[in-house]
Amino acid sequence: MCGIFGVTSLENKNEVLIEGIKKLEYRGYDSAGIAFSNKGKIEIIKTLGEIKVLEDALFKKKPVFSCGIAHTRWATHGKPSSVNAHPHYSNKKQFALIHNGIIENFKELEETYLNGIELCSETDSEVIVQLIEKLFDGSVINTFKKVCSLIKGSYAFCLIYEKEPNTIYVSRRDSPLTLASVNNSSFVASDVSAIINYTSQQYLLENNEYAILTPTKIVFYDSSLNEKIYKPIYINETTKETEIGNFLHFMRKEIYDIKEAVFNTLNNYPTINSIFKTIPKELVKKTSYVKIIACGTAYHAGLIAKKIIETWAPQLDVDVLIASEFRYSSPQLKRNTLCIFISQSGETADTLASLKLCKELGAKTLAVTNVLNSSITYLADYNLYTMAGREVAVASTKAYNSQLSLLYLLGTIFVKKNKKKHFIEAQIQIKNLFKDEQLIKNFEEQIIVLAEKYKSVKSIYLIGRQLDYDTAREASLKLKEITYIHCEAYPAGELKHGTLSLIEEGTLVICFLTQHYIADKTLNGLFEVKSRGAKVLLITNQENVDKKTYDELIYLPYKSDFYLPLISIIPIQLLSYHISMQKGINPDKPRNLAKAVTVE
Repeated sequence: MCGIFGVTSLENKNEVLIEGIKKLEYRGYDSAGIAFSNKGKIEIIKTLGEIKVLEDALFKKKPVFSCGIAHTRWATHGKPSSVNAHPHYSNKKQFALIHNGIIENFKELEETYLNGIELCSETDSEVIVQLIEKLFDGSVINTFKKVCSLIKGSYAFCLIYEKEPNTIYVSRRDSPLTLASVNNSSFVASDVSAIINYTSQQYLLENNEYAILTPTKIVFYDSSLNEKIYKPIYINETTKETEIGNFLHFMRKEIYDIKEAVFNTLNNYPTINSIFKTIPKELVKKTSYVKIIACGTAYHAGLIAKKIIETWAPQLDVDVLIASEFRYSSPQLKRNTLCIFISQSGETADTLASLKLCKELGAKTLAVTNVLNSSITYLADYNLYTMAGREVAVASTKAYNSQLSLLYLLGTIFVKKNKKKHFIEAQIQIKNLFKDEQLIKNFEEQIIVLAEKYKSVKSIYLIGRQLDYDTAREASLKLKEITYIHCEAYPAGELKHGTLSLIEEGTLVICFLTQHYIADKTLNGLFEVKSRGAKVLLITNQENVDKKTYDELIYLPYKSDFYLPLISIIPIQLLSYHISMQKGINPDKPRNLAKAVTVE
């Protein structure tokens, strides 16, 4: 989940290197570093903390170089520290390496090949650069391949060698890398956000393949080191998506972008035939079982998708599974199973591994992702795209709402009769939710007051039934991610089976109450927690709710309840943001987390 960036050019590129890695800071921000060629030697500068600390260190040293590699780290092996930060030197400082991924057999490699070599860090990555120097046979690319062939795990590597000061060697396996060459400069990065300022075209390096970057060209090699021609791919993204505008943080900006993101997604699929252009009608007819597999926020979107599909197509058997568990289970996929994989980034390691497993078992696979040309799009049989635009803040907001909007549309294709009617109705209902141009602003005015009032609570319990319970689970995750407050979500009817013992005077309980047919049952849970002294924040579209059941009310002025998960989550997205601000937490960069989970 680290970010890597490299550039080699005929011109000085010290500013470009730091600007490039700053674009990737959402991938990790425990520590950062750069390596560059300087007077025939490799120099490394590394710092603990966000890239701003590295930037300050560079300002003092003022290095000048035309070829360098940079890294921003999310710690896996070894605590966050300047020593464990990348890049890593080899023992004789002939090589420097940056790495995104996990080397599963690093201890075995160390014990087998590196006896007598003292490692400086606690990382798995340093083992690789030491191994390259130990096995070096005079050819960097040959040695690089030899070492990569010994690795079990995932990697995206950038390697520089002191005797080739304008050259960067790269390779990848199950960790993303994009490359570009333009105007006597060559670039490599974890994703296109770092290179879109310089080019509109990219090369996507394939698994177990290699590239050598020099200022004027990139040479590609297959897994056997045969030279290979790569075709450039158009970058369907603009710099606008990584600009913060007048907002203080990306998270708040992205909450305000929700309407645009949802509408862009709906407009990308204006008719049901636009879905069927991707997913064959014959496949839909044959499908008897659906498995939805995802992680984190995408998993919560999948829970709601299950209820959408089961409501409209009760003939289908739908399961929702956590990818990190599914990939290590022994699944028995029945005939005519469609497996749906949801991943905002398209790079989620556990989701990709689960997809590969399903393909091996003969299932048809569909990916729902926000990123064109991401890894998942090359693995899945079929792809549908949310059009949320790049999401920079670690906590997902607009991408989640966009996933829900697309999953509502997807659900209509499984309806046995009147598919087109259901599709049109879904489009209308979702757009109607966002008719009020002041919707988010009005929510925020209430939320600012509530954030100040409840910023110091130790625990928050979130409850609901059916779709509301699924929303509560996503809301709980948002609050945990951004505020560091202990949160748990429960079905409203389950409190009396044990959790009620945790409710005491002043405990904050957030209740989602939008489903008309079970509203009275949910209200029973509110009476239970209020009688134990809880403070209740009620988010509801129900009129005339007994005021004895809540302390704070956020009213959702919508009669229809089936589509309300698209709206009911927004107050808690805002509450998470504003509590984090009250507590002095950077909501874009919560501790211990990163945006794209590309490692196990």
